[in-house]
Amino acid sequence: MNQKTWSVTIVIDDYKSAETGAQTRARARLRTSGPATFVGTGLARRNPHHTDVPEVSDDMAAARALADLSHQLYEAAAQREAVTRSALTSARAADVPRPEPAAHEMPVDPMARAGARHLYSPGHSSTRTSR
Repeated sequence: MNQKTWSVTIVIDDYKSAETGAQTRARARLRTSGPATFVGTGLARRNPHHTDVPEVSDDMAAARALADLSHQLYEAAAQREAVTRSALTSARAADVPRPEPAAHEMPVDPMARAGARHLYSPGHSSTRTSR
């Protein structure tokens, strides 16, 4: 079985901004088994009345960092999948010759199949009147 180990490290610190005041910041760093590294960031405002429970803002900031990390990982996977699909489609189009359709496989005009050519013959009105 092929097993890979990815690890996430979350670093939580205080972040002060003149605009928002004291906040808790979390950075979640994902190290994959390859060269890719992703970092998600989350902020949580610390309620000055809850100084005895700093874990609340730690939890919120960490959750937001992990959500940010999740979105980045999803976007990277979607981009990789799109590139892979495009490359496979191009390779298949280049490698596989497409046969010309046989005469019996040629598309038929649906109007001709329904006999529509007779509807527009001279002397025939194709407009309907409602009562």
